[in-house]
Amino acid sequence: MRLMSERDLDKIAETLEKHFDKLRKMKNVLNLGIGTKFTNGRDTGKPSIIVFVAKKQPLMQLNPEDVIPQFLGEVYVDVVELSTTDYELGHTNPSRLSPSIQRKIASGVKKNGK
Repeated sequence: MRLMSERDLDKIAETLEKHFDKLRKMKNVLNLGIGTKFTNGRDTGKPSIIVFVAKKQPLMQLNPEDVIPQFLGEVYVDVVELSTTDYELGHTNPSRLSPSIQRKIASGVKKNGK
């Protein structure tokens, strides 16, 4: 897997800034971040905007304005579920957590008991 280039980061940050308010207003969205896209539990290495949600829901149950797109411009979007059984509020120290737990971190949120 390759590291994200500065160009990748700049492109994602610019896209995230452009769409930040719209994404944060969507029902179920907890936070936003930058990372790589995971598919079927595997890191694809594709730079993406990470949208953390309280619960992933079938498209049929969402209002059109609450559907998170797969792409924003040319940037991948990855939706990561953070259910209440997966996190606790409070101080986190990501460097001490495994990569699978780091993947679930969003603004002071971490896996219970880890």
